[in-house]
Amino acid sequence: MSLKSYPCTMPKSDYLHVCNNHGVPIPDFEQMFCNRCLNPECSRSLAGKTKFEARTSTWYEALFESPQRMDRQDPRYPQISAQKFLDVPGAPLQVSSDWIDPRDLEPPEPPVVSPKPQKVQSASKGSSDLPLLRPEVVQDSVVPSQSPETRVQTPFKQGTVLKESAHKPVEKDPWASPTPSQNSVPIVSPGQKFRFEPEK
Repeated sequence: MSLKSYPCTMPKSDYLHVCNNHGVPIPDFEQMFCNRCLNPECSRSLAGKTKFEARTSTWYEALFESPQRMDRQDPRYPQISAQKFLDVPGAPLQVSSDWIDPRDLEPPEPPVVSPKPQKVQSASKGSSDLPLLRPEVVQDSVVPSQSPETRVQTPFKQGTVLKESAHKPVEKDPWASPTPSQNSVPIVSPGQKFRFEPEK
């Protein structure tokens, strides 16, 4: 698998006649819009020209194939030149890895477990004293069927009288709404006739 990144080679077109539909002067329009646009299909946009895209497209070459080296005679870095650094050969670095994408691996086959053969002793000389083991036959328990005369219901047992509950009845419900008195609000029974009186 290659580690290099390549820039996008998508064919581009000029969308100035589509975007600048109000007739803004081209230099002003490019400064306000084209220099901020990232449409990869337009040749005037900033897509493919940013520093980030330049770094992602040239990082392999800059780091491995032709890395920049400092000149030891450069007067700007005397302290760095005085260090005893070892020189690395100028040949491109060879990057190798044994890593394999797990998606490219084939699924492992399930292991096949073969049953172990059981040792069977044959009746030979010298083994006549050994008892001969025979497998026991386990019979299922059979429930005897009942005759129609015995198929009766559960026998009746004499019942007992329940005692009175020791719980005392509640004289007044504490959560009940207050009952209006007859003096304050008149109570009309179902079916009784009444008449609205005008407000005083």
